[in-house]
Amino acid sequence: MVISKTRFNYTKASSISILWRVGGPKYRIGKYMQFLIKRTTLTHIRESRNMRLEHVSDSSGISIEELTAWESTDSQIEATALKKLGKVYGKNWIAFLAEDASKAAPVVHDTRIGQNSDKLDADIILALEEIKTNLQIANDYGLGPELDLPGRKDVQPEELGDHFREFFDISFAAQKETTKELAPFKFWTDVLYSHGILVFQKSLKRKGVRAFSIQEGSRAAITLNTEDSQKARTFSLFHELAHIYRNDTGLCDFYEKRNKRFSKEEAFCNAFAAAFLMPLNDIYSDKNYQKLVKNNIDSSLVKAIAGTFQVSELAVYRRLVTTELLKLDDYLKIQASIALRFAAAPKEEKRGGGGYYTTLFSHTGAAFISSIMDAYGAGKIEHRQIGSILGINPKLIPEVRERLIRQQ
Repeated sequence: MVISKTRFNYTKASSISILWRVGGPKYRIGKYMQFLIKRTTLTHIRESRNMRLEHVSDSSGISIEELTAWESTDSQIEATALKKLGKVYGKNWIAFLAEDASKAAPVVHDTRIGQNSDKLDADIILALEEIKTNLQIANDYGLGPELDLPGRKDVQPEELGDHFREFFDISFAAQKETTKELAPFKFWTDVLYSHGILVFQKSLKRKGVRAFSIQEGSRAAITLNTEDSQKARTFSLFHELAHIYRNDTGLCDFYEKRNKRFSKEEAFCNAFAAAFLMPLNDIYSDKNYQKLVKNNIDSSLVKAIAGTFQVSELAVYRRLVTTELLKLDDYLKIQASIALRFAAAPKEEKRGGGGYYTTLFSHTGAAFISSIMDAYGAGKIEHRQIGSILGINPKLIPEVRERLIRQQ
């Protein structure tokens, strides 16, 4: 028996209906349901996450001895234990019934200097699989708009920034007026969603990943690191947009280094993001920019410019390289200094402000949730599937819908 991983990636059936489908002597109903699980399936799923048995044991509460035994021989395992493993591996427990689980970690284009995709951290692998699953759902059910970007042009970042501004038909003056009512970050995520790019967010602590993007089928998606400020995440959006446009999506940290593999790609995408968010005519006319002295940059003026354009200070420094007020080597030193300060700074405790639902909408994306609800209203998705897709108790769906309406 082979159960389709694709089907059960996002369609959760009840335990009883599963037993009716698979049947046979390998599955039995008692006080605790048990399933015969292939040792290779367990091993391959764990190895696909680059997880050690010790970590799985600590996270699941299942002893190393028991885990070792299950990976040594095909075993009857209770559904409760499979659910614990599913939480650790970020999979629906039904995935353990599959006989064709791959042990390979997701292979993605990795622009982080000196990194290798087969050495990815477990939480990054889970985030990659989640974004791929969400794209699969969006493509399968036709959720939201399809990818719609301007025609390809082999141009420099400055020209590409103008090209996108013209395509989106958004002047900086119009942007400033619109963002008085709508926060800049939400404004831009809505713009990208309207052009077929889903935006998700995850906490990726100390993993050297600022953001990543993937394109599959007729849609693309970006995942941002919530450890960054919203201004930094806004910059990340357009850095990743450049990667999507250039068909070289993958994992990014944005840090440029001389004579390093992939650094040219990161430099191009950084320059594009800065050009898009700070159009040349508008940056030149900014009163604080006009006070800057070449190669002797006043950090207080940089902070003021960042406030005007709603970007990070590092983004402003990158823009000054393009306008030739700052040497690239000096920018690289500032970039390294900011990276060190960020790594050393104690993380602020998460503040209240909505709790569970705030996190759900932030990480999953209000636009994606809204498209799922629209699909449900159109009869494309069943009620029970919504909970599985969003990873929530179906009883919470009415509350999610109410909060979604209040946001609009």
